[in-house]
Amino acid sequence: VIHQHEERVLPFHIGEIVNEFQQAAISDIRTPLPQIYDRIRHEHSTAAEMPIFQQIRSTGYRKRSKVLPPCPKRTNLRTFEIPQSFHLNSLKEPFLIHDSADPYRIIVFASKTSLRYLGMKPVCYSATEKKDLKTYLTLFQSLKDAAIAFGINIAPSSHLIDFEIAASKASKEFFHNTDISYCHFHFAQAIWRKIKNLNSVIHEHLILSIMHMLYVYYSDLIIEAHEKNIQKHIVDLISLPMVPTNLVRERFEIISQELCWEDLSFKPFISYLRRTYINSKQFPIASWNHYNYLGIRSRTNNRLEGSHRQLKKYI
Repeated sequence: VIHQHEERVLPFHIGEIVNEFQQAAISDIRTPLPQIYDRIRHEHSTAAEMPIFQQIRSTGYRKRSKVLPPCPKRTNLRTFEIPQSFHLNSLKEPFLIHDSADPYRIIVFASKTSLRYLGMKPVCYSATEKKDLKTYLTLFQSLKDAAIAFGINIAPSSHLIDFEIAASKASKEFFHNTDISYCHFHFAQAIWRKIKNLNSVIHEHLILSIMHMLYVYYSDLIIEAHEKNIQKHIVDLISLPMVPTNLVRERFEIISQELCWEDLSFKPFISYLRRTYINSKQFPIASWNHYNYLGIRSRTNNRLEGSHRQLKKYI
C-alpha cells in the first residue's frame, strides 16, 4: 500500500523568520532578545514552524554585538573608549560626568534628572579598576561636582553600604553628617560564609536556617528538638540587627551561651561574631542595627541588586 500526502505548505519560511529576528536584534537594540522573539512569534500567529529561542538566540546576540560597543572588562578598562553617543542619555542630557585615569581609571555616569532622585534608586553608575579609599573619594567628588553644576544639593542623611570599609571611610570623610548603615542581607551572608570558612560541621538545620533568612523557603521538614534549637539560635543571631541597640549585646551573650550548650563546635563562630560585630570599632553595633528605622527606610540594598540584574538582563 502506497500512502501519498499532499505537500504541506509552510506558513512562512524558517529562513525568513531567522532573518527577521536578526534584523530586529540590530534595529531594536533597547528590547531584550526574548521579547523580540515573542513579538515575532505572535505577529505570525503560530509557533508551529518557529524555531525555539534557544536555537536562534546566539545569532541574535552576535548580530547585536557588532553594532554595540564592547562591554568594558577589568583588563581593558583603562584603554576602553566611550563612544560620543554614550556621553548623553535618552533625554539628551549630559550623562558621562567623570572619566579619569590617575592613577586608575574611574568612569561615572549620572544625569541631572537622575541625581534629583539619588537614594534607593540606581541613578548613578560607575566602572572602576579598584575599590579603595581614593577611588570612592573621587567618585563622591564627581557626584558633588556634577550636582553643583546642575544646581542640585547632595547632602544624604544616610548611606547604606555592603560592609565595604573603603566606601564607609570615604562616605564619613566626604559626607560629614551622613549616618552610615550596613546592609542586613550582607550581614546574614557574612555569617553564612564565615561558618563555611571555619570548616565547622555544617548541619542540615544550619543550612536551612540561613537559606530561610536569604528568602529561600522550605516546607515539610522533620527536625528533631536539638536541631530546632540550633536553627532557632542561628536565626536569632542573624536577626540581631532588628533588636533594640541597647539590648543587642545582652541578647548576643544569651544566644551564644545557649548555642554552645547545644554544640560546642560553634565556639569559633561565636568568637568571630563577638570580635567582628559586637566588640568591633570598625563595625560598631549602631552601624549595622536597623531597629530605630524599621518601616522607615530599607535595611537592605536588595532592590539595587535586583535593578542591576534587570539591567544586565536588559543589555
